[in-house]
Amino acid sequence: MGTTPQRDWILHLDLDQFIAAVELLRHPELRGRPVVVGGTGDPTQPRTVAATATYEAREHGIHSGMPLRTALRRCPDAVFLPTDPPAYEAASQHVMAVLREHPVRVEVWGWDEAFIGATTNDPEALAATLQHDVRRRTHLDCSIGIGDNKHQAKLASAFAKPAGIYRLTSDNWADVMNDRPTDALWGIGAKTARKLAAHNLRTVAQLAAADPPRPRPPLRPHQRPLVPLPRTRQRRSRSRHHPMDRPRPQPRDHLHPRPHRPRHRHRPPHHPRHPGRPRRTRSRPRDHPRHRQDPHDPVPDQNPPDHPHNPPPPTPPPSPKPPTRPSPATTSPAPYAS
Repeated sequence: MGTTPQRDWILHLDLDQFIAAVELLRHPELRGRPVVVGGTGDPTQPRTVAATATYEAREHGIHSGMPLRTALRRCPDAVFLPTDPPAYEAASQHVMAVLREHPVRVEVWGWDEAFIGATTNDPEALAATLQHDVRRRTHLDCSIGIGDNKHQAKLASAFAKPAGIYRLTSDNWADVMNDRPTDALWGIGAKTARKLAAHNLRTVAQLAAADPPRPRPPLRPHQRPLVPLPRTRQRRSRSRHHPMDRPRPQPRDHLHPRPHRPRHRHRPPHHPRHPGRPRRTRSRPRDHPRHRQDPHDPVPDQNPPDHPHNPPPPTPPPSPKPPTRPSPATTSPAPYAS
């Protein structure tokens, strides 16, 4: 009997009730009791939700994301603990370090899950080895799904919970998934499932057999095609208050241009910007350029000339008198005149 040839596999490891399991390692006395982890641990505090819950608490309908007040009403005997992210980060890094010790490729997807790529002829044996080492080294349980791709491995790990191993490949896909609702697929939530149900697509088999353009949802504004659609004439509103119903000005002929309009039209005398009144200033100093009529004029004095604090102007010195010239009538004749 020949051996099975080796091939590539995708495994998905999901730690079971990870946050609650870390808390149970710190509080062993709470094993077997319904435990809810979330917020500050006070279920009466508003706007706090459950991060996770043990399987005993899930039997009462408690799940991740549920308000703590609702969880308290469903299970009054539950134990509520506050979250401790540093402890969860340390536990997650310990688990990933254990996985990297094996000849596999690890792709971390969060605190409690990772995809593993491996080349082997017995993926179940490899998954069992990984489970054993994680439980022995970290005291945490995990479920492992095996598939041909990430989608199949992700769904298979959900079927393997708790602490199991499940294979979902193309060989058994139809038998396992065809009769399940569309939200059983990874990435399809309640809203998308309702949109598909509006097109009569309620099971995985119906979705697989559907024509691709058939389940096309109505396009959103940012998803519309870039090809311009033919414009249709729409009836305009006739409300007299609508701005689009006002008569639009007709374009002027180039032979009759717009008449020249002065830049500063006449304003009434009471207008603050009237040409006859000085322009108002907003607490500008007297030497401000906009305070003077001509910005090139010299800076005026801070005080007027007749201000009492100003010193008296200096007296100018007397100007010298010009020399006087004798008049011709009083001039004596020259001695050599004849």
